[in-house]
Amino acid sequence: MNEDEEKSCGAAARALRGSPRDPGRPGAGETALFGEGFASGDLFSTSAVVESVRDNGLLWAVGAMVASHVTSFVWDFLWRGEYRQATLDDLMQQPYGRVVVLHFTVLSGGCWSSPSTVAGASG
Repeated sequence: MNEDEEKSCGAAARALRGSPRDPGRPGAGETALFGEGFASGDLFSTSAVVESVRDNGLLWAVGAMVASHVTSFVWDFLWRGEYRQATLDDLMQQPYGRVVVLHFTVLSGGCWSSPSTVAGASG
């Protein structure tokens, strides 16, 4: 890693970690990623989520997702009787395949990106 990469990575790390004067205060990176609600500690409150959905024009997307999940629950689980065949062991093991794919995706994405790519330098 050359000196420019170290400087840019160090600045990014400091921004994400927070202010050196107030280590508990979120940095600019966190605020940029998650909005002002993160800085106030109000990131996952109901009002912050509703405000974020409204401000970013996501009402139709969230409504479609909720409608899809409700339809799937009623049709598959209740109407077709999946609740009769579902065992606790099967339900507990279902997420593991998706979690393996998720971890593979995140780790391979991290391997493909390098500090020079992140910092915008060529090389």
